[in-house]
Amino acid sequence: GTIASDGALSGTTITGSGVLSIDDDTDSSSTTTGSIHTDGGLGVAKKSFFGGAIDVTHTDDGSTNLNNMASFKTTDSNGPRLRLRAVDGEINFLTTWATSGVDMDMSFSTTNAAGASTEAMRIDATNSNATFAGDISIDGTTDSSSTTTGSIHTDGGLGVAKETWLGDLLTIEGGATSGNGIHVKGTSSPRVRIEETANTVYMDMVVDTTSGYIGTGSNDGLVIRTNNVAAITIDTSQNGTYAGVISVDD
Repeated sequence: GTIASDGALSGTTITGSGVLSIDDDTDSSSTTTGSIHTDGGLGVAKKSFFGGAIDVTHTDDGSTNLNNMASFKTTDSNGPRLRLRAVDGEINFLTTWATSGVDMDMSFSTTNAAGASTEAMRIDATNSNATFAGDISIDGTTDSSSTTTGSIHTDGGLGVAKETWLGDLLTIEGGATSGNGIHVKGTSSPRVRIEETANTVYMDMVVDTTSGYIGTGSNDGLVIRTNNVAAITIDTSQNGTYAGVISVDD
């Protein structure tokens, strides 16, 4: 039946097969306030809906355990999911902690207006590598003056599968080893091109299966300088002018 009380109801254990409804609207500001509070834990077998904020009080004990923190567990092999939902959309955090010696990745997904969810980023549990499904945009404008400065810098190398555009100076910081510098590789006449875009004048360094070439690819002459002075000038008809003396030792 129904138990009605105008005052406090005390008991060791309360067991019921129906619905427990509390009409008191006292808000909670701590673990000991609110219309319902307990000195122990709270176990809920099914879904829970909260109309206000959820605050997790955690006292730092200097350890790395998850006591007094928010912990999401599931037996589903796909991992637990934390979903933050607003009127216009939602964001999902999908992860599984490494348990029983099994490394599990962390995944972040986004949901579009049609409700379709797409994985946006995954962090590998083995080596902490992050993989992004879309573009990465860095709005920081810090310029670079070394290998450890700039809006992006890495302690390792950089691999780029497609074209790269740089808006300013490219500096290669070399040392005593022969591996420092620019190395261009390709299977079909790889080239280095320097272009002046206002008048479409460009010079190429090209290699094929038998030879290496250097010269203008546009209909312009080629000037070879020493000490910033023209030493050899070659026009578009391949006529050469030498500024100094030509010596033949043989």
